[in-house]
Amino acid sequence: MDTIPHPPYRLPVLGDVFGASRTTPTQHEAAMARKLGGVYERKIINDVMIVVGSADAAADACDEEAWSRALPGPGQFLRRLVPNGLFTVRNSDPTWGSVRSALEPMFTQPAMRRYHTAMASVIDEMCDHLRSRNGKPVNANDLMTRLTVEIIAQAGFGYRSAGFDVPLQDDDFLQAVRAILEWSSTESNSLPIVSLIGAGDRLAKAQRSAEVVRAPIRELVERRLADYDPAAADDATDILAALLPTGLPVETIVDQAVTFLIAGHETTAALLETALYYAAEDNRQEVLRRPENTPASAVSYEDIPRQRDVQRFLRECLRLHPPAPGFFRIAKKDTKLGAYRVPKGRVAFVLALAAQRDPKSWGPDADQFRPERFDRGEQLGFFKPFSTGPRDCIGRVFAMNEATFAISQLATAFDIIPATPRRPLAFVERATLRPEPRMYTFTARS
Repeated sequence: MDTIPHPPYRLPVLGDVFGASRTTPTQHEAAMARKLGGVYERKIINDVMIVVGSADAAADACDEEAWSRALPGPGQFLRRLVPNGLFTVRNSDPTWGSVRSALEPMFTQPAMRRYHTAMASVIDEMCDHLRSRNGKPVNANDLMTRLTVEIIAQAGFGYRSAGFDVPLQDDDFLQAVRAILEWSSTESNSLPIVSLIGAGDRLAKAQRSAEVVRAPIRELVERRLADYDPAAADDATDILAALLPTGLPVETIVDQAVTFLIAGHETTAALLETALYYAAEDNRQEVLRRPENTPASAVSYEDIPRQRDVQRFLRECLRLHPPAPGFFRIAKKDTKLGAYRVPKGRVAFVLALAAQRDPKSWGPDADQFRPERFDRGEQLGFFKPFSTGPRDCIGRVFAMNEATFAISQLATAFDIIPATPRRPLAFVERATLRPEPRMYTFTARS
């Protein structure tokens, strides 16, 4: 088999330190994957990682017989703040199995039906807020952050945050969440040795931000535990209620709530911002609209999966711009990736951002936004925006229901108009891939 290529200008000892990007790492690696044929190796001092950007090799890395989930990158830094969360806990830790088993019933279709009322209430709140703006420009990043935080807080934990009228810059809780994401991304993309300078101070600051997030959640968990009735354990109505009878320590339950709040809001907010861009700036609002302009509270749960055009639209957003741009895998045995041999223990980064645009998998128009490619009958290529295997995103159905409901309600209730000159879609990276902030006006439709 062939030797895995690497970026140009590899240095003795230091390795591939040139050409890496601290600010747009996955976008940079996606461009590099195209130049180097879809699979390449990046070596920094003694650490070697394979970047997988071709669809066939990405499919190989998703084989559970040969590969399993790994957690380098931002995840290993998040573990310092949320050690036992469903996303950050180690594969070998029994906490993962007990938490996953407890939570799986809370992400079934019957559970989604229960969350629908909370989703509708928050979406109507958002629409009322937009009407009160009287056509003034709105920051889509702030709006989608607030929406997704409110939905996961209310549907998942029976908790209300500050509401749509409080600017994000005045919300200490959400500023702390943002600081955690930025810290984990920056630390994971810093060069070794250089990153040691000031690392302790940066960690201490991140820990203070984490406590700002954890404190109100801890208070909520303790209050719910104090009121917990074991006789009603089978009547769990939200995510937190499902965790109360597990006997897990308070801090471990807090870890789960923090995980869902951070991961559950950031990725869905990024998806909705991307959807707003294509709806407003690519003139695609009509396909997202329901026939009747009614409040969200009048939309039934059964109406959501029937909106197939909206779901195709969102899947194409996820294909081109996955908010979680990739995931890490580790070889359980000597194996292969495409045409290359890979030794046991080697870590690979499956770059969905690149593999989901592979022309060999998706055709010559792989870089074009074409939702109809998800029509039944079309040959679909590699598509893993929610990771893979037993450690994939447990909340993917929740996220898709939420995004479908929210974007269709916005397009039905408003004409969405860019408030700034049109420019290409660009992304900020802070553990996720999220559009640069944009301003829109929302004019109520009769």
